[in-house]
Amino acid sequence: MKYLLLFVLITTTCIVKAQDFAALKAGQSKAEQIILNDEDGKVMMAFYDPSANKTQNKLIASVQANANKHIPPVLFTMAMVLFGQEKYSDACFWFYVAQLRSRYDVNRSVDKTVSAANWNGPIGMSINQYAFEHLDTLEKVVPQVVAYVTANDELYDQRWINVLTAHDKVKDEDIDRLSVDKSLWPGIKKETIDSYYADFKEVVNKARQKQ
Repeated sequence: MKYLLLFVLITTTCIVKAQDFAALKAGQSKAEQIILNDEDGKVMMAFYDPSANKTQNKLIASVQANANKHIPPVLFTMAMVLFGQEKYSDACFWFYVAQLRSRYDVNRSVDKTVSAANWNGPIGMSINQYAFEHLDTLEKVVPQVVAYVTANDELYDQRWINVLTAHDKVKDEDIDRLSVDKSLWPGIKKETIDSYYADFKEVVNKARQKQ
């Protein structure tokens, strides 16, 4: 019951986020149109369409098969839907994939005020609670997440983090200055993954000691 109540609260919050994403499309600069693709917006809104319940599993399968093409907010949203279906392990996996990718997308940005908290926080409340009440599942899933993001290249535009957390519109003339030099990206990704995994092990060890 407690997971259901959390899911209802989080669903309401995330519908607003998805609507904000759709609304953003209407007033984009050319730079923002380049960064955010229509497919991500359509998929996010489809997850919340009551009339699409019968095709939800087909949508999930499509996103999972093409996960490298979708920005992390899409994976965050899918994780929430999976959690609502009580597919807890799958929900945890895709949530932590989205969380980890968001972290190195943030670290690649030249704007250090950007954040994925609006997506990570609401959904993470329920998934993190479940995960830390089921440490065996968590200890199995996170290494799978690390292996997945290490082995897979991101095919989405990683400047999404700048557009969806910008205080002002991204101007066309600034589009090439949103991220650090691409030669630094592989190193940033590896450092972020290593730090993430080390932090995870430390947190789990502390949780185990409290049991």
